[in-house]
Amino acid sequence: MKNPLIKVPLKYGIAGGLLVVLVFVVLFLLGENPLLMLQPFDFMLLPLFLFVSIREFRDVHNGRLMFFWQGMTVGFFCYIIIALVSSVFIILFLEFCDCNLLAEFITNKVEILESGKARVIEEMGQATYDKTVTDVEATTAFIVSLDNLLKKCILGLLFTIMLSMILRTKPKN
Repeated sequence: MKNPLIKVPLKYGIAGGLLVVLVFVVLFLLGENPLLMLQPFDFMLLPLFLFVSIREFRDVHNGRLMFFWQGMTVGFFCYIIIALVSSVFIILFLEFCDCNLLAEFITNKVEILESGKARVIEEMGQATYDKTVTDVEATTAFIVSLDNLLKKCILGLLFTIMLSMILRTKPKN
């Protein structure tokens, strides 16, 4: 593959996705619930891999020139690959490796809801609270994986816009 608009984000997207998988496994082996602990790592790893991929494209493959659209393209492919790799791993892990992890995640979310029960009922009513608890209890591995995918994509889009604006350069006339 010769096109750096695809080659660079593919390299960093796969590396970033595998690093997220590694963090997930390490958290699991340390006895933590990675479904609850992974999000702070997304705020560190996603912008790091986006920055490195956009900067490499600009500095190494494009003669230190980069338009906004090129940064957005590189960033888009990079964060989509990271999100897909991590989400596919999460659904496979939850379906085939450890079912207790999902149950623990759901229990934690229900406990959080119960701790704010009075406020939720006061602001939105009993029916809304009951429906929310029912929805949380019906969470599946697919829903958790989809939630991970969407959060990474939204976060990736925001960081990509910022980085593309900061790193863009204009040709000198």
